[in-house]
Amino acid sequence: SGKPRRSPRVNPSPIPSSLASLLVEIFPQLAALNPQRTVHAKTLYSAVNMLRRVPPGPLFAELVKHQAFHPVGDHYWQYEK
Repeated sequence: SGKPRRSPRVNPSPIPSSLASLLVEIFPQLAALNPQRTVHAKTLYSAVNMLRRVPPGPLFAELVKHQAFHPVGDHYWQYEK
């Protein structure tokens, strides 16, 4: 037949549905790149947007809302489980 075949979509690592769960998944990986285990707000915003398009307001609101995320100054954050 003349129809092109569709290959099945493969999603080895599903993207978490909520913004908070996405932050919890991404943050430790980014924090591991820094000896202080901190992540700059811009870095976090960029990383989240690679997986899910989110405006900065809701993302930073999630950081402030959840007690596991702690601001440590100069727009750096830490995460404690």
